[in-house]
Amino acid sequence: MMRLKGMFVFWMTLFIVGCNPSHHLYEVSEVPYGKERELEKQSIPVEFFGETKEIQTLDMNGEAFNTVGGWYDNESILYITDTVDDSIINRYHIFDGKKEQFYSTTSQILAIKPNQDHSLFLLHTSNSRNSAALVVIDSEGKEVYSWNTDSYDLEYVWNPYKKEQLFITSFEKDWSFQTFLMDPLAGNIEPTDVKEPFVQWLDATTVGYMKWEADEPSVEAPLFSYDLQTGEETLLIGNIISFSTYQDLLLTVQIQNESESYSFYRFSKPDSKDKLFEYSFPLLTNYSSWFIPYHTYIESDQQFLTFRPYSTGEYDTYTDLFELTSYSLIDGKETTILQDVNSYPIIFSENGDFGLYGYQYEMIIDKRNKTVKQLINY
Repeated sequence: MMRLKGMFVFWMTLFIVGCNPSHHLYEVSEVPYGKERELEKQSIPVEFFGETKEIQTLDMNGEAFNTVGGWYDNESILYITDTVDDSIINRYHIFDGKKEQFYSTTSQILAIKPNQDHSLFLLHTSNSRNSAALVVIDSEGKEVYSWNTDSYDLEYVWNPYKKEQLFITSFEKDWSFQTFLMDPLAGNIEPTDVKEPFVQWLDATTVGYMKWEADEPSVEAPLFSYDLQTGEETLLIGNIISFSTYQDLLLTVQIQNESESYSFYRFSKPDSKDKLFEYSFPLLTNYSSWFIPYHTYIESDQQFLTFRPYSTGEYDTYTDLFELTSYSLIDGKETTILQDVNSYPIIFSENGDFGLYGYQYEMIIDKRNKTVKQLINY
């Protein structure tokens, strides 16, 4: 009998080891032929062992809740509370309900943004309306680097290809701006020659931006790339209304030629711009621009998620809600996750199971059973 038990444990161990999920993105040449791909092995769900992990709501019990800052790992979040003297970041485990202080400062913490592998966290802090500081801490909550600036507002984006690098835009009160590259581990920050404020990374040394004509207001603009090493600017795509980048993935949104009521969401590789998939979406007008619903990308299972409106029209008179829809960039399959919900900001965990949801990320989406739950009671 003991021998049989030993053999069972041995074979289960082999089975579990063989089912570790891959976190690599697809190869471009294989994506259109998803049916011919070898099936990717996935981790065994906890339900296989007769256990379902339940999300524990955090009751703030009178604490001055500010916002959830994002994911620390697949099962823990970072959230901000404010006292009279300090801003405090706490780490909270969503299953066992345990919380602990992660970092504190006498400055107000406005936002938290992790880098690609969550080994570094950028904190946007401020003591006054016209000054700010960017503080970088490691996964232990220890300060690595800080930078103070006389700034009215800041934009920043981690480089997903060089996880220790940031592109930063610092705005003055008149909305003039300067752009910088920060390397917190090397302890330096340097100005760049990029003349556009809102950029995203296309590869390790190249950023992309839409180039708007200030004298000719338009709802569309061309997409350019800029090589930070050579200073070369290149036109990539003309007449788009929005774009987003993720590691090895470029999303562009364009108006359909035959109808301004619908748009194309086109996915391609940043280097080749070869189309991988394309989806049609209803468009909502938003005064002199287009309303682009919140969206995100789950790299681990190559799923693009967005809130899809049920009809076209004007955003300020749109009375319907949205459906949260997932699009596979492996086989093109479309899946509805939630129906009749608001288009709020979302951040999904790396494994794609749970999504922080809401303007303060106070709710959580459980993709396992397609439900929404209050995460923070305050």
